[in-house]
Amino acid sequence: GEPHKPGFEQMPDAGREPPSEALLGQRYVVFDGQSMLTRVFERKALLASNRIPGPSIIVEYSSTTVVPPFAEGVVDRYGNLVLAIDEDILRN
Repeated sequence: GEPHKPGFEQMPDAGREPPSEALLGQRYVVFDGQSMLTRVFERKALLASNRIPGPSIIVEYSSTTVVPPFAEGVVDRYGNLVLAIDEDILRN
């Protein structure tokens, strides 16, 4: 027969704004030779539908994700972090 496919639990929609406890602080980071004030987020505190505009840094125990100024991070319903690139900014 056909094997059973496991289901994946979806997170409830939490809105665009990350919770305040997700923001760890800010620091200056250099992007393309320019120092920019950059927000730093705790990955495990981000919720479904949260949007993290660049420049931002998202930290977790095993990795660090850099969201450059021409991108935005979005947490999907499964908890994945998806980066959306603004191609108009890249062309300029």
